[in-house]
Amino acid sequence: MVSVGVSWAQSIKVTPNGTKPTTITCTGSTPTASPTTGVTITGNVVKIDVSVTTEVMISTPMVTGFTVDGNFDKVEVDGQSLATSLSFAPNNYCQDLTVSGSGFKTLTLTGLGLETLTVTGATNLETLNASDNHLTNISSLLATTLKDLNLSKNNLSGIKDFSSLTSLKTLNVSENQLTDGLKIPSGLTSLDVSKNNIQGTIANAPTNTKYDTQIIDGSSITSVIANKG
Repeated sequence: MVSVGVSWAQSIKVTPNGTKPTTITCTGSTPTASPTTGVTITGNVVKIDVSVTTEVMISTPMVTGFTVDGNFDKVEVDGQSLATSLSFAPNNYCQDLTVSGSGFKTLTLTGLGLETLTVTGATNLETLNASDNHLTNISSLLATTLKDLNLSKNNLSGIKDFSSLTSLKTLNVSENQLTDGLKIPSGLTSLDVSKNNIQGTIANAPTNTKYDTQIIDGSSITSVIANKG
């Protein structure tokens, strides 16, 4: 289920796609919603009728978590400084997701069918798992604090540059459509590019055997530039 920690003016905006009812539980605080047509609030639980396909904004003071279950065209989460994590219930769908907040340390956003994912102000984000989606653009996901990044099973193509992620230790971009090379930070310790067709170079890649096996498996690597440090 989706869990999001929050400060006094946290909010979540959801645009359901009309395929199933939506339920949002606001842990630790009583929410308000706007508009209210088709919306029922019982305690800390917001239920949105399947007939609602326009944006609903849910606000709540000092909430410690959001639990979200539904299918959405768009979701925007503003967690501010106290939000710490966000994850979705199994078999949910979300086409466009925006997450904002400096408190997030872990985001698990797997198998949602995401086409667009934007992460802003996540100055403490260490782990991002956005595997098994339909992402093609990752420019807004490259928080320099990331240590563990999983973008496997997406639609990434061309050359991807992760070299600015100086804290990154683990990178998984397997099962994409990468062909033209990869740039990685020199401090990376685990890399998986299996099931791609990379014909270019992987800059800064260490040359130890275990690491090279992970790099080459399933990919047509023509050259590896080793980290000279």
